[in-house]
Amino acid sequence: MASVSVIIPAHNESATIERGLRDVLAQADDGLDIEIIVVANGCTDDTVVIAEGLVAEFAAAGVELSVYDDPEPGKTAALNFGDQCAGGDILFYCDADIAMAPGSLAAMTAALGDPDTQLVSATQRCVPPENRVVRGWARCYHASPYQRGDDVVHGLFGVTRAGRNRFGPFPETMADDRYLSLNFSRTERRRVPEAVIDIRYTESPRELVDQQARWVANNADIDERFPELLADNAPGHNAGRWPYFERPWPNLVDVACYAAVSFAARLRVLLRRDQILGRWDRARPD
Repeated sequence: MASVSVIIPAHNESATIERGLRDVLAQADDGLDIEIIVVANGCTDDTVVIAEGLVAEFAAAGVELSVYDDPEPGKTAALNFGDQCAGGDILFYCDADIAMAPGSLAAMTAALGDPDTQLVSATQRCVPPENRVVRGWARCYHASPYQRGDDVVHGLFGVTRAGRNRFGPFPETMADDRYLSLNFSRTERRRVPEAVIDIRYTESPRELVDQQARWVANNADIDERFPELLADNAPGHNAGRWPYFERPWPNLVDVACYAAVSFAARLRVLLRRDQILGRWDRARPD
């Protein structure tokens, strides 16, 4: 079976890094040859200490865990450094704060065995938020065709070595997933139903608006900087558009929550786009 490298950029992830790493370790039970590369950047918490504390345990289980500590924050630099360290035939990029279901990496690796598939992403499962506004927004977002289609590559995604060699270092951006996705045609991308990750959203509507503003601003920035990449992805890859919803349809309260968050996020982008672009911090669960 192909060897895989799992690259995990981490910025102040002390609350979730151990759980995330153990989820990746469990994937080795499927016979995968896994190396894990954690690139901590600008951390002011115990992320590095926690990750380094697992190195020996993982080695005893046959999984190489490497932890690198860069004092400067920046996801792009972390991704590019992880690429330089990775030796696998398949590269997985994994957010440090997700929960990964057993068998996910094996299912994604198998999907990349199709010569027509170069990029795969996991299926997202939303942990229901307690806050009513955030829960309504999440219900609508996860009912949109964008979220249910093959365009979604954030959270956990994998690319073949040949696919990764198609382009150079990641450009300076927070929308690395958007940039990566646009380097592949719609027929080369695939969302794998058997690969599941749990996504937790912040319980604060204000933080959610801030998160969505960063998402909208950085995605639009990628589209403006690399218009040539849009040719093989139109129509339908505009992640910033207002979505229509698929059945089961959200109720009117949910739609109102979604509309309010989306409007506030776009208004923030309109007023403060230059301040928003490139910020590494993101909204987190309370």
